[in-house]
Amino acid sequence: MIKKLYIHREGTLDPEIVEIDPSDTVRDLLTKLGAGDEDRLWLEDNPKVLDDDRCIDDDEIPDRHHVHCAPVKEITVDVTFVDQNKRKRFPPSATLATIYQWAIGPKGFNLPADERPKHELVVRGTEDAVPMNVHVGSLVRRGEHEVCLDLRPKERFEG
Repeated sequence: MIKKLYIHREGTLDPEIVEIDPSDTVRDLLTKLGAGDEDRLWLEDNPKVLDDDRCIDDDEIPDRHHVHCAPVKEITVDVTFVDQNKRKRFPPSATLATIYQWAIGPKGFNLPADERPKHELVVRGTEDAVPMNVHVGSLVRRGEHEVCLDLRPKERFEG
């Protein structure tokens, strides 16, 4: 039975749907994607690189799962809130939902529980919130290793 995987990459917010034979390996998938020698695969929100010899039929790689393909192992995420700044490294497969939880939580800006849902992440210098299912590695161009985000209120009052 053919498996479908959602492949996320640098520079694009929308994943590509790829069909692959479950007996193929991660290396076979990388070849099918036309990936470079430095590219590796990560399961969504998982910091461990998938082993090139791992079979796609592995139970940890379910059908229709989201996978990230990139050459960098970590993306430095720089988040600004009001006049404070926090930085942390994430795998390229980390979703914005994971980064948001860190940013609003005790290791980030520690927002009060009732204030947390009132905030969102935006790419610095833009106005639109980034969807929570986007991989942080999709926000960089090839060769880049850093993303700058702002944590801001969803509703802003301008005077």
